[in-house]
Amino acid sequence: MCENKFISSLIVSSFYAGMLSVLWWVPILSDRHGRKNLVQSGSVINSILYTVLLFTSNKFMLMAVIFLTGASMSLTFTVGFIYLIELMPKNRQAIVSTV
Repeated sequence: MCENKFISSLIVSSFYAGMLSVLWWVPILSDRHGRKNLVQSGSVINSILYTVLLFTSNKFMLMAVIFLTGASMSLTFTVGFIYLIELMPKNRQAIVSTV
């Protein structure tokens, strides 16, 4: 698909750039608006972006969609982990979060 190695590596790097761009403000947003809402919205956004990813034919559009996919994955992973730990019983939270 990509004849240029730089473009193909840039597409992969855009995923991680999307993840890093979201990590700065997600904890603040989850404290203000609730973790459950962010996990649900992140999952819906992720599903939509994966559907869009199937029909993308332009390299630069692919890079933009993968950047947004990395951002939504970061939103789901970071907030989802904290949300699942909060759902555990209080006496097991420390054990589960360290494993």
